[in-house]
Amino acid sequence: MFHSEIDKIIASKKSIDRINSIKSVLIAAISVLLSYIFICVLFPQILIAQNRMPPMEKIGGYLNLLFIICAVGSAFVPFLRGRNYLSNISKSLILAITFISLGFIVISFSRIFHVRSLDFIWAFWLFLGYMIQSLLIGYVTRSTLIAVPSEKVLRFADRLKARVISLEDIGKEQFNAIAFDSSASHSPDWNYFLSRASLEGFRLIDVSQLYEEQLGRVHYGDVSYIFRSSGDHHQQLYQPLKSFVEYCLVIATLPLWLTVLVIAMIAVKLEDGGSIFFNQKRMGKFGQEFTMFKLRSMREISEAPSTPTRSDDDRVTRIGRVIRKYRIDEIPQLFNVLRGEMSLIGPRADWRLAEQFFDDLTIYHLRHLVKPGITGWAQVRQGYVSTTQANREKLEYDLYYVKHMGPVLDVVIFIRTLGIIFSGFGSR
Repeated sequence: MFHSEIDKIIASKKSIDRINSIKSVLIAAISVLLSYIFICVLFPQILIAQNRMPPMEKIGGYLNLLFIICAVGSAFVPFLRGRNYLSNISKSLILAITFISLGFIVISFSRIFHVRSLDFIWAFWLFLGYMIQSLLIGYVTRSTLIAVPSEKVLRFADRLKARVISLEDIGKEQFNAIAFDSSASHSPDWNYFLSRASLEGFRLIDVSQLYEEQLGRVHYGDVSYIFRSSGDHHQQLYQPLKSFVEYCLVIATLPLWLTVLVIAMIAVKLEDGGSIFFNQKRMGKFGQEFTMFKLRSMREISEAPSTPTRSDDDRVTRIGRVIRKYRIDEIPQLFNVLRGEMSLIGPRADWRLAEQFFDDLTIYHLRHLVKPGITGWAQVRQGYVSTTQANREKLEYDLYYVKHMGPVLDVVIFIRTLGIIFSGFGSR
């Protein structure tokens, strides 16, 4: 009876896959149509507006080539769909870079007429088009998920909105993805079900990985693999490259942020005549202490500097509320970046007293495998925290960054940070 139910489930899965394939093809077709409109219709209008329109027999081959490259890339996007939006963005950007390089190689060797301004617009459209297409396909073809019961699955089920089913009810559900605990011992029937499902193309996902994908966090009790991932070759290469790029960005933007900093310094000094800067000892990479610089935003009182800031804290000055809301008080930390003590992006630098929130200090110190940042994944997802439970959640976000640190995640954090700066989200 159980085996016949599995045959029904397989048939149901194939039906779900067909529907997802149709949705993917429709989105790809719409993307191709939009590419044609942008490249073969709008691009010539741009040239006409610039009085740079050459004869169509010369520009026609160039435009057709650009359209073909966009169209071929759009056909590949559905096959590269990742498991979450960060994966989708990463793969679509890689695909765009590949086809942009291919296009320029063909243009260079064939000496097809091209216009530099259109090259830029086309490349931007390719990045944007592939990314939007990939995200849309990921959104409309979401997996229909069920969960195999175990202690960990039952503990996570509510937060992950996963339907935990029994063997008796397995034939009554439609799904194409299965969450389970790979470290748990299952009955022979469940093992048979999981092995058949794997052979039939169902997506089998460990519940800890599902926790990461849906919440953007690494569960506090499931971090043993971070010890292994911290030594990955790509992270060893990316960390020094990231530091070099951030150093160059800080130097390149120095006139801008230094001007804002000087104006803020004058405002802080004029308000009450006190000190301008507020410096604290914080923990950096590998737990080494360093002095972190900030603009003073609170009244100078004898209260311990490590006392957490509260909402509507009466210690915060009028100018302090403004510079804290828009994160201007963080600008002096750019000097910490230049000194190599901090990064632009990373886990927030904590003081040593923050250890009191965690029973297992080994787990807590995993966040110090990378340099602390002015902004980070926890800051853009959660904002400032003060309670023990909120600090544990913040740690989970930090550990997610330690595990998945890379250019795509850093770009997403940077974009979200810009939104936070203008909105004042999470300020105290």
